[in-house]
Amino acid sequence: MGKLRDLFIGIVLNLTCNIDNSELTKHMIDKAEMIELLLQILVDSRQDWPTCGAALALLQYSHVALSSNEMYMNLLDNEVPELIALFMEVCKNRDARKNIAEALYLLQICN
Repeated sequence: MGKLRDLFIGIVLNLTCNIDNSELTKHMIDKAEMIELLLQILVDSRQDWPTCGAALALLQYSHVALSSNEMYMNLLDNEVPELIALFMEVCKNRDARKNIAEALYLLQICN
């Protein structure tokens, strides 16, 4: 069961981190509720590679939010800044913390 779960997490993270198509990204955010999935992956108790991947994806979405008000509003609607700030306090993974800190900084710039 753990391997299947990791496979699905890998697919989600691959889609969010490696797609360079604004229409597909918009669909994943609006229709597939990808932000909620990323937040669930981020706060996984294992804090291993999925945590880093979710933090990286949220960082990429924060970069998009700099130029897209719609993306910024989606992140705010899902309470991303508040949730990742809370998670950063307990996150033990150094790379994930770095990505989360940068995402928070970018979201503050958008505000």
